[in-house]
Amino acid sequence: MESNRSRSRFSRRELLMMGVSLPIMVGACAQIPKVERPPNVLLILTDDLRADAIGASGNSFAHTPNIDALGRDGIVFPNAFVTTSICPTSRASILTGEYANRHGMWGFGEYDPDLVKRSFTTKLREKGYHSSFIGKWGIGKPIPEDVFDFKYTFGNEKRYFSKEYGDKHLTQHIGDIAVAQINNLPDQPFCMIYSTKAPHAQDGDPWPFQPSPDFNGQYQETDFFLAPSVNKESFENLPDFLKQSEGRRRWEIRFGTQEKAKKSRSDYYRLVSGIDREVGRIIEALKNKGLYDNTLIIFSSDNGMMLGEHGLSGKWWMFEESIRIPMIAKAPKGTSFTTDASQQVLNIDICPTILEVCGLTPEDRVQGKSILSSVTRTKFFYEHLFENATIVKSEGVRSEDHKYVRYLLDGTYYESLFDLRADPFEMQDLARDESAREILLDMRETFESLRLEATSPL
Repeated sequence: MESNRSRSRFSRRELLMMGVSLPIMVGACAQIPKVERPPNVLLILTDDLRADAIGASGNSFAHTPNIDALGRDGIVFPNAFVTTSICPTSRASILTGEYANRHGMWGFGEYDPDLVKRSFTTKLREKGYHSSFIGKWGIGKPIPEDVFDFKYTFGNEKRYFSKEYGDKHLTQHIGDIAVAQINNLPDQPFCMIYSTKAPHAQDGDPWPFQPSPDFNGQYQETDFFLAPSVNKESFENLPDFLKQSEGRRRWEIRFGTQEKAKKSRSDYYRLVSGIDREVGRIIEALKNKGLYDNTLIIFSSDNGMMLGEHGLSGKWWMFEESIRIPMIAKAPKGTSFTTDASQQVLNIDICPTILEVCGLTPEDRVQGKSILSSVTRTKFFYEHLFENATIVKSEGVRSEDHKYVRYLLDGTYYESLFDLRADPFEMQDLARDESAREILLDMRETFESLRLEATSPL
């Protein structure tokens, strides 16, 4: 754990650039009114949290009262997605507002220092914000040593229980740190990221979704909603490269029997309850310090998670459960979101949104749009070029009506096409259906156009 408090302050010119009204100096004896502080920023970033796993998204059995309350204070965006569904790539896109083809973060071991220099956290710190990062970093190694005023970070390998944090769960442990930071903030605006590992599985552990014992009583009798695609037939309809993939191997571990499936789903939602408890504690700390009203709060996830749909587990590919994420935004006092909540918003929109709310202009290389005011998106490009022998690379386009996926296979490709209106659970692949030929040709054309736009150099 490290702490280093910045002494930087806003200049008068910088405050004017942010739109803050400053007093006119009329004389040495004039009484100077108090200058309103620029807005604070809190990003609550979860890991592998699918969009439909919280009550604010319409889930009737999820126990998430604090997240739901945040949704009532702000805006819930039901059509939020990631441009790449894997931890390091999506997190880099969240920080920079860039597609992976632009920021270049595809794996777990590499790290480009310039990436963090372009992040919204660095931009705000340069303007006098106290910056802190608490929780899972997940963007490769080494962890940057000097880009936050305070940091407590870890990677994918962190376990949910450890002697380091006594009898507490990891989610609660980093919640304690976040609350302590809020209670001891210096006298300057702040930008904090609280980044959970939950509800990500502990890979290689016999207890993948290990929750806090505090929530063991939850979901014991819950009749979980299972999508129609949670069946053997949906799996059999997949191409062989998905049947033999890492997604199927992890399905066997987590959902291979009815007993495993029940436990995995129950524990997954118990981990979500653990997140919700910490969201409540963090928001309470902000309110006790009088900071809640003037804080932009964004709650989201780095990607979704497949809980047995199509006989798969994990993420990576363009199935809705994998790419759709929760997105809640609560504006600071005096600011309001004018973007229609029904629009498609993306993880790359988080960075420019934060910058706009704080009065800063994103660089030209930023590809996302601020959800404060400027999102009018009806389709987007998806890419997943992570190198792994059992996770086939893929690209695609999702529109409001259709989804086109192109799996990249040794110099050729395999196409999938879904009608999302008629087939929201993606059970009928129309790519080889002659009746859908015109739609396929149109989506190919859209794919080429959006791909060129997303992957073009500066």
